[in-house]
Amino acid sequence: MKKFAFLALSLCATLALAADMKVYKSPTCGCCGNWTNAMQKAGFSEETIKVDDMVKVKKEFHVPLELSSC
Repeated sequence: MKKFAFLALSLCATLALAADMKVYKSPTCGCCGNWTNAMQKAGFSEETIKVDDMVKVKKEFHVPLELSSC
């Protein structure tokens, strides 16, 4: 029983950590704002960071061109 309780608590802690996110977006991007609103309604907490040079951010985080958005 103790093992089950430990695993359950570990899973809850992991899920809680996974719910936090940082979103980098251009100040002019409306779809990113709509997406973060949907994520908040789904229970995720997020921090929005507005940046003017998204190309720099995508390079910094090694986002492949085929997976990058606007």
